[in-house]
Amino acid sequence: MKKSFKIYQMHIENNAKFMSLDFVKENNLPLALSDYEKVYEGEVEVPEGKSNETVCDHIYMKFQGAKPEGYKGHSISMSDVIELDGKFYYCDEYCWEELDWSVPTDTIEEKHNITLNPEHIHFAQNGDLLHGNIKIGTWEKEVIGGRDRSGNKLVPFLYWIKINDIPSFQHLPYYSRKEVREHLAGKKVTITIKRAA
Repeated sequence: MKKSFKIYQMHIENNAKFMSLDFVKENNLPLALSDYEKVYEGEVEVPEGKSNETVCDHIYMKFQGAKPEGYKGHSISMSDVIELDGKFYYCDEYCWEELDWSVPTDTIEEKHNITLNPEHIHFAQNGDLLHGNIKIGTWEKEVIGGRDRSGNKLVPFLYWIKINDIPSFQHLPYYSRKEVREHLAGKKVTITIKRAA
């Protein structure tokens, strides 16, 4: 039998993106359909009598490899939501959790000043520049066609990195992640954290 489904992925700027439900609850982060974008709608062939969680697993595996035409999201990951039979299922750390969307959608924005520690700075594959689990900006990379001393072999992992969204750090090129971390070490940035009202 065929079942219709929809896949939703959280907006990139949301602090709950790629996080577990435990993290969302512990940090009082808002979680509502308005935090998401629908990235795909389709049908899936499933055996009769399978639970919705099993169907979600099937969809999860299907969207890890080649994506169907019209799909505009990343591979299904933690914090993504699948709508199936009018119910919403959150991709959690080890299972699918059904959502009731009863978490308040009204949010309060809080400003915090943090001092950057290079050991906590991470370059997420989705383009987020993170300090721990907190997004502090975005980054871009471009592989440079460098060669080794013999002039024969391309040097891998040599990047041109640009930092965005952090005032006074924009449009500064660096050639390694280490140099970016060293430059940002000890700098103070203001971040905005959203929480339920």
